[in-house]
Amino acid sequence: MKRLSLFPRSLRQLVTLSFVLILLPLLVLAWQAWQSLNALSAQAAHINRTTLVDARRSEAMINAALEMERSYRQYCVLDDPTLARVYQNQRQRYSQMLDAHAGVLPDEKLWQALRQDVSDLAQLQCKNSGPDAQAAARLEVFASNNSDMVQATRAVVYSRGQQLQQEIAERGQFFGWQALVLFLLSLALVLLFTRMIIGPVKGIERMINQLGAGKSLDDAALFTGPRELRSVGKRR
Repeated sequence: MKRLSLFPRSLRQLVTLSFVLILLPLLVLAWQAWQSLNALSAQAAHINRTTLVDARRSEAMINAALEMERSYRQYCVLDDPTLARVYQNQRQRYSQMLDAHAGVLPDEKLWQALRQDVSDLAQLQCKNSGPDAQAAARLEVFASNNSDMVQATRAVVYSRGQQLQQEIAERGQFFGWQALVLFLLSLALVLLFTRMIIGPVKGIERMINQLGAGKSLDDAALFTGPRELRSVGKRR
């Protein structure tokens, strides 16, 4: 039975193995960079979509709040049931958008305050062709909370962009260190395989120099290396 050896027997095998092992770290780096780029691209696309939706919703909510206040005051002046129905439809539409916006606001207290405002403004309370004192105060608080909601949404949108930039920077730093490690590994493999190929060649060169100088070769010398070079070394 032939003894198995992990060492390449022929020069062709050695060169092929060295090429594969040196190229493998670079392929791993390229594959990971490609995967990371795809992940960052997908994340950036998701952030862009959600940012656009959230920003538009916040603007629609503040516009709906202004329409609610306008309809409220118009009803108090005209006492028209149609305006009351319009107001309730606007309030319901705002309530639906507020529910959809709950996951965007970082402060749950702000969302709860807006939800309470919508509940407090369910009934139209008028006095002297305008909202009574309590209703006027609620409308003012509602407008202030909506302004805070828009500012909070903008802060969330900005933080998403900052987080993406930070992640890109961290990925870049990681791949920078990884590229350095893989470069050093590839360099070590180049030096190793160069020594494995050049070593036997230098041994043959020394043999030729000894023969040229008329010296006898040491028969006990052990010649190692690829099969082709060992066969040359045995011809002495």
